[in-house]
Amino acid sequence: MEKSKIRKEIADLINSIKDHTDNIDDTGRVPQLELKSILNKIEQLYEKAIVLNYLHSHPEIPTEQQVIESIVAREEEVRKEIEVKAEEEKAEIIPEIVKVEEIIIEPSETITEVNIVVEELPKNAEKPIEEKKSAKKTDPVVAKKITRPAITNIKAAIGLNDKFQIMNALFGGNSTEYNIAIQNFDTAETLDSAIAYFNNLQQLYHWDVEEAITKQLLDMVERRYS
Repeated sequence: MEKSKIRKEIADLINSIKDHTDNIDDTGRVPQLELKSILNKIEQLYEKAIVLNYLHSHPEIPTEQQVIESIVAREEEVRKEIEVKAEEEKAEIIPEIVKVEEIIIEPSETITEVNIVVEELPKNAEKPIEEKKSAKKTDPVVAKKITRPAITNIKAAIGLNDKFQIMNALFGGNSTEYNIAIQNFDTAETLDSAIAYFNNLQQLYHWDVEEAITKQLLDMVERRYS
């Protein structure tokens, strides 16, 4: 349809150009307006010819071979869709439940009940060495005193290395604050007042009570008043 329309327009342009040229007299003089109109239509004729040539080289109607290839491609797509659907249906089939017979194994031997009689020792019999050892109990108070000996002066009991560790870890490296705290621990009237002072410092410096260095200082305070 497009080609026929363009052919008709080209024919009309040719006829129009011919009419313009027929109107030119033999004197050879061409009016400027007439010449401009002829040139304009020649330009349109050139453009229409280019479009017609493009349509000839790019046909819109598919060839027989193209139709056959399209049909074959569509058949291949349908075949693949059928295969995929068949695989999906196959996967949905519930497999047959195979009943497995229960196997009961009968015991081949009978376990004979064994009665174990434990004879009591005479009251005056000597107990074994192991029982003697277990019977010995350590007095917790005495053990505590052995493992945690009391101290009379915290400042003197703290070694040089421990001093710097406690100062840096608990007092931010400030020796003045460290000395004041140790002095107050040593001069407290009772253990309760010393522990109360310790709790105030713990909140002030945000000590971690689970840290080993914090536990070490608290241990010394408790031993000072034990």
